[in-house]
Amino acid sequence: MRVSTTATDHSDAVRRRVRHVLHGRFALMSAAIWTLGTLVLFVLLAAGNPRPIPMALVAMLVPLAPAVLPWLFFRPLLDHLTARELRHDRDGPAAR
Repeated sequence: MRVSTTATDHSDAVRRRVRHVLHGRFALMSAAIWTLGTLVLFVLLAAGNPRPIPMALVAMLVPLAPAVLPWLFFRPLLDHLTARELRHDRDGPAAR
């Protein structure tokens, strides 16, 4: 069975749109996780320390690990949301 180029173009356009939205949300989520984690750790570890530089480094590096975790789910979630959008498009506006 051969897929038409218009169907392929449509699915590529939907995938690009979903990727754009998902990327923005994941970037905001990662930035918020890193910022809040850094703030909390900086206040706890470096603020009252007479030599705050090493503790500030730790406070900024440790939150990178949880900030990266959502990106592990980017590809599976992109595939799922793209398939859902294509299914909704195929079923028509009444299915939404």
